[in-house]
Amino acid sequence: RFYYGIKTGYNDAFVIDRSTRASIIARDPKSEKIIKPYLRGRDVKRWRVEPQDLWLIQIESSGNKKHPWTGLDDNAAERKFAETWPAIHAHMTAEPHRTALINRYDKGQYFWELRSCAYWDAFENPKVVIPAIAGKPEAGPDGEGHVTNNKATIFVVPSTGFALAIINSAVSTWFAQQTFASKQGGFFDFEPRYSGTFVVPKASKAQVLACELIADAVCGSMNPALEQLLNGLVYELYFPDDLHARGLHLFDAARDAGLGGLAGLAGAAFISAAVDFTRIHLAPGQPLRAMLSDLQTIDVVRIIEGKA
Repeated sequence: RFYYGIKTGYNDAFVIDRSTRASIIARDPKSEKIIKPYLRGRDVKRWRVEPQDLWLIQIESSGNKKHPWTGLDDNAAERKFAETWPAIHAHMTAEPHRTALINRYDKGQYFWELRSCAYWDAFENPKVVIPAIAGKPEAGPDGEGHVTNNKATIFVVPSTGFALAIINSAVSTWFAQQTFASKQGGFFDFEPRYSGTFVVPKASKAQVLACELIADAVCGSMNPALEQLLNGLVYELYFPDDLHARGLHLFDAARDAGLGGLAGLAGAAFISAAVDFTRIHLAPGQPLRAMLSDLQTIDVVRIIEGKA
């Protein structure tokens, strides 16, 4: 599932920093329930996200959620809003916020509500995030329930690691360059209407697991050798006949080298073992290293990487 991020219509009131969040919660501790971690498109990098300690006051439209004030006239509704969330009410109604919130175009049924959105729950799921405008796919993982702004697209997927492997691959970069709308300066549009057209290859459970393991290791280490290996595996998913005709079976070679042993590890031990795996098995003369070198001579790979 592919979704736009949230457009508040007035970020100054809804998007707050750490100190404002702390002040609101100090005045009314229960406010913490509706203050959510927030990401901007610019905070999303390739293989990672870099939160800037920003937060969204998430008050859904009464069209999506029934609040204590839902259905009341404006005056009665505001009194109930102030009673329910007193510190947030004080924040929202301090000028210039109140006037700007009332006058904004994008809003819910009451001026303190966000515009209607039918997929709030999607932000709470583990997901892949990608800037809405970028020079190439630069997707990062989010498992912390961040709400994103409208400068990012979120992908809710069965496997975050596998999706990252596909989206950040050379194949997907080529696909985006061929089919997505281009912007000035060599950028492309990754809004859902385009991102939703990424072609995902079929993969066995073992292949998915291998991609997940290496993608997780890339996210944790940013090791270029791991990314090179992962890109090779993705090529085999898209073009198995081309690779197999040349005797290139990267998944089999990775399995035989013991890649599956990483599955039982976590944290620093996992990252260390993954880096050691590439150091050993991508060394000159090793089967995986030879296959990755031969991969560069295949016509479809040369075309995708602009070497043909």
